[in-house]
Amino acid sequence: MSDSLCISPIGGCGEFGKNLTLYRYRDSLYVVDCGIRFAETWQLGISGWIVDYHQLFGVYGAPTAYLFTHGHEDHIGAIPLFYAKWPAPIYASAWTIELIKLKFEKFNLKFKQPPVVIEPNETSEFNDGFAVDWLPVNHSIPMTYALLLRTPDHRVFHSGDFKFDPTPPYEKETDFQALQNLRPVDLLLVDSTNVHLAGPSPSERKVRPTLQSYLAKDCSAIYLTTFASNVWRIKQVIEIAQSLDKPVYAISKAIENSIIIGMKLGIFDPQQNPVRFLGKKNRGVPDGSIILVSGCQGERL
Repeated sequence: MSDSLCISPIGGCGEFGKNLTLYRYRDSLYVVDCGIRFAETWQLGISGWIVDYHQLFGVYGAPTAYLFTHGHEDHIGAIPLFYAKWPAPIYASAWTIELIKLKFEKFNLKFKQPPVVIEPNETSEFNDGFAVDWLPVNHSIPMTYALLLRTPDHRVFHSGDFKFDPTPPYEKETDFQALQNLRPVDLLLVDSTNVHLAGPSPSERKVRPTLQSYLAKDCSAIYLTTFASNVWRIKQVIEIAQSLDKPVYAISKAIENSIIIGMKLGIFDPQQNPVRFLGKKNRGVPDGSIILVSGCQGERL
């Protein structure tokens, strides 16, 4: 039994999607994220790409646990296919687990054991001496974690996706002092979209004045498109619409799921349904309505 820690980035390096990293310690195999990569528009008949799990676990053995940084498709999209063949305990935030549950329902999968809901700054300890500290960070999807992966001899910081937002509209700002207190760290693995571009990213809060100005216009209807996972954007639109006394509708199953999960987890007020959902047979909306639209990720980025 070796006490060395072997790290194998299998997907998500130099590409958007298919994020999956293996951590092998002693006789255990920990899988961090399990995502899908969406097909390009010219790849007809292909929905997406995943890692070849037959070859992967045929070489490394069965996973000990699946650990998820957050709930974007490029980090959770492949888990039903992996879990059906190689079941193991799942550890993730409440939001991420709710999204995984929806995927399991679609594939008619049952959990072999209940997934473990991780709270901010919690620590997961395993019998072989491997441990994970779950550190909340800001991102465009709720309840995102960075991971400090520890053994008696190693400390690896695995960021997952994140954003340095100085004024996040709803979640707490990332605790930079807590991140500094993690030192010393033997290895830093960082993943952040467009990190190669110079300068800071604007705060999510910065879009609110522009949204306010457009949504206040006197129109028969206003269509607004956004990622269904960007709950903070959706929540701002709903608040602005309520202040303008305008109804909000959605043409998107994914946005519907985000709203329902948000009400379940307290992000939206469960006492009122902030968005009316438009089915295929119900397309009529009153004048002045704001309509949220989201579709598949077929665009360039």
